[in-house]
Order: sequence, then structure tokens, then C-alpha cells
Amino acid sequence: MINNPAEVQAQCMANSEQLLTVAERELSHGVDHICFHLALLALEEIGKAILVTASFAASKAGKDNKSLVVSFDDHIKKLFWALWGGMFRDNKFTQQSIDENRRLATNLHERRLHYLYTDPENPLAPADRIGRGEA
Repeated sequence: MINNPAEVQAQCMANSEQLLTVAERELSHGVDHICFHLALLALEEIGKAILVTASFAASKAGKDNKSLVVSFDDHIKKLFWALWGGMFRDNKFTQQSIDENRRLATNLHERRLHYLYTDPENPLAPADRIGRGEA
């Protein structure tokens, strides 16, 4: 159980900022595929901060928060919450926005995996898979 969500949120945001700092510093140094990965990790930390808040609120309200806690290890769900969390906060969400952000989170994660790892079937260097400017 999370006893101090503000502390966890602060650590998530600090880690997110550090990840982005390294990604920005290394951008255009031949490692854009890694910069893309670092940027998505930063988004995941933001998503985790949102999930921590939702989990804590659900717990305090006596609601089941197990699915939120399990999401702490789910890359796509953390990306989704980072992308969609602002709409939820502002109460400006629709089923369409949920579906679009789920697809975007899935697409980003799949692209990260494609850029990050060597494919034995197609051993093109991972750095050569990402489009110029995509990171």
C-alpha cells in the first residue's frame, strides 16, 4: 500500500526529468533509438505518478485498487495514463479519447521495441531503424 503518494509522485517526476535530460543531450549523436526509449520511460514515470494518485484515492475510498497497482509494471498502461491523464483530470474525456490513447500507447511501445532490439531475422542496426527526427 502506498502511504505517501506525494513522495512517490515527486520521485517519479524527478526521474522523468532526468531521463528526458539525458535523451535531449544525446539526441542526434547516433543514438536516437535510445533517446526515443528514454523519452518513453519518462512518459511512463509520469503515468506511474498518475496511477499512484488514482490507486491511493481508490484505497482511501475503500475501492478495489488492485488493477491500478498491477499497472505499475505495465508499460502500455503507464504510457496510456501519461497521455490520457490530463483529460481525466480535466474531466474532458470520451470513449473515443480513451480508445485513441490506448492505440497510441500501444503503438509507441511497439515502436520502442522495434527500435531498441536487434531483430535476428533482419539484423539492421537498431539505430538505423528510427526515422530522422522521430525521437
